[in-house]
Amino acid sequence: MFTKYDQFRRNVEIDVEDYGDADGCLSDVVEERFKEHYLRHLGEGARFVRLESPLDLNCAGRLLIL
Repeated sequence: MFTKYDQFRRNVEIDVEDYGDADGCLSDVVEERFKEHYLRHLGEGARFVRLESPLDLNCAGRLLIL
């Protein structure tokens, strides 16, 4: 179970903004890095759950938490 996926996604987005590592869609980059950093170590066919916030609200660059 991955409980900090929202933070992981934000970290990857910041990294991509800083270093311009995205050739395509940002969500594809996040998914690829997630697989590389976490799922690769679990092996093929591993089942998992990612807990994400149902709301992703941003206001002037800040995340709003309800």
